[in-house]
Amino acid sequence: MNRILVTLCVLLFAAAVTTAGWLLARPDPSAKKIAALEVALQEANSEVAKLKEELAKKPVASLPTSGPSKGAAGQTAGAPTVDDPSGPAGKTAKPSAGEAMRNMFRDPGMRALVEQQQLAQIEMLYGRLFDQLGLTPEEKANFKNLLGERTKAQMELGLKLMDPNLTPAKRKELAEGYKAYQAESDKAIEAFLNNKEDYTLFKRWEGTAGERTKIDMAGRSQFAAINQPLTPQQEEQLIDAMIVARQETPGIVNTQDPTAMDVNRMDDSFVDQQMKAMEAADAAALERARAFLTPEQLQAFAKMNEQFRVMAQAGLKASVAMFGKK
Repeated sequence: MNRILVTLCVLLFAAAVTTAGWLLARPDPSAKKIAALEVALQEANSEVAKLKEELAKKPVASLPTSGPSKGAAGQTAGAPTVDDPSGPAGKTAKPSAGEAMRNMFRDPGMRALVEQQQLAQIEMLYGRLFDQLGLTPEEKANFKNLLGERTKAQMELGLKLMDPNLTPAKRKELAEGYKAYQAESDKAIEAFLNNKEDYTLFKRWEGTAGERTKIDMAGRSQFAAINQPLTPQQEEQLIDAMIVARQETPGIVNTQDPTAMDVNRMDDSFVDQQMKAMEAADAAALERARAFLTPEQLQAFAKMNEQFRVMAQAGLKASVAMFGKK
């Protein structure tokens, strides 16, 4: 249970609550389920506090350097490895929560669990894209490997950036290293797809991951419950409305970007600010959706947003409890 909760906390932060949503599975659309999630959040906060104490006591060991991975699509640059970005050599300091978490992930069992959840996340998010691209089972497996390396790099960077002692220069260095890795990963995926239109479709899909996750996790069941599922056209229109609302709402941190978060900003006021911004963005998206959704679908969309905000709040609070400033 502890391992699952720790994995949940980290991936909530590193992957914009997408993996957490998979772990929680599709929530029931009823108000009772939302209330149950809120109770679970309170229990999780208590458990996370205990886990943080346990993790802080664990010794920090160095992570073996891993070489670049190679898939059927060709060789890609290795994901940035986890190193110790702390102070001068020879100084012994109490490990941060991020360091302790990275140390815990060196355990083969934990890493296997994380990789399993990452694959589940990729299947959930990109499954329909795989179908649209007409991939064979072998091609699908190779593509998932490329995406898995990409997701792993995001999580690795997210854990590095959890160090509250990082200097601005070190943060910039880590961000630039990740940007270089991502460029190499883009080239590998483009070469694998070997089709400009397919690659453009992939980039569109990746850029709307947060919006698609909301629909997959909390939306489809809502629209199915009223017997008015979204048409493919409506779904893309809704995604566009959500993107514009997010981009036009000030204050929302792009949780798709692991470099966008500063652990020194993470406290209860940050959570409150993010939740208010999410609510404002949801309201703006709802207004845009009036142009193409039925009244019943609009109600389902509003419930979807409410339900997802509960899960997002759980992820943010868990991240603050684990990594936030005191």
